[in-house]
Amino acid sequence: MAENNKITVDHPLLERLRELDRKLGDSDILGDIGLYIGHENEPGFYEDSPQEAIAFASTGGDGDHYSLIAIEGAVTERSPVVLTWPPEGENIVVAPDLETFLRVGLHCGFFVYLEVRDPEIVGEGDDWFADFLDEEQKEALQRLARELNLTPLPAEAMQFEELNQQYADRFHNSVNKTGRFTER
Repeated sequence: MAENNKITVDHPLLERLRELDRKLGDSDILGDIGLYIGHENEPGFYEDSPQEAIAFASTGGDGDHYSLIAIEGAVTERSPVVLTWPPEGENIVVAPDLETFLRVGLHCGFFVYLEVRDPEIVGEGDDWFADFLDEEQKEALQRLARELNLTPLPAEAMQFEELNQQYADRFHNSVNKTGRFTER
């Protein structure tokens, strides 16, 4: 269990993800799919970053990053995942927990995570990858799935609308235009 000034972190899957990132070293395998893993238990460093959360990954573009929301002062396996878009001043809850986030992201990676909600770009069965992914990205997603023992989930598992309604009041430092993205 790790602790920062005010948030306790007790999240085994997060630790396994960080360990995988350390194991992969400088290979950028996870970065190639939009998951540059952070190893500090700190809030994001942008004005719009949620303060009652820890940033655990960046997409590598425009400061966009993912955080785990602290519930009652702790980040645990029950913590929802929020995407912060600093240029837009938005925080959007994208999954009810880290496992769901990773499993839904297996379809298209994490640069364009919300694209998974478009049924036209997501495959089915053994071919569960979005058409726009190259072979290296597909291999990286397969490795992430294998190393963390994950299987793909459909976009509905995001619980997008429900989560954004539930947590909208947590983002006082953000424009939080939750109506911008509606269920498809």
